[in-house]
Amino acid sequence: MLGYGVGARTVDGEGPACNLFSMTGDFQDPFIHNEEELINSYSGTIRAVKLGLPVKFQNIIKVVCDFA
Repeated sequence: MLGYGVGARTVDGEGPACNLFSMTGDFQDPFIHNEEELINSYSGTIRAVKLGLPVKFQNIIKVVCDFA
């Protein structure tokens, strides 16, 4: 499964929210192999980012459509 996040700032600062980032920390390898790894990736990501608005879903929708 793919582990992507949306709507967060992945770097320090008050810039715009990132509308697509890998929860594995590696955009070239966003694959998560099982539920335990998904939970660990989510837990690590939620501590490393600052949630931001507005959330734009067009990038994640495009990635999913391209992958399918």
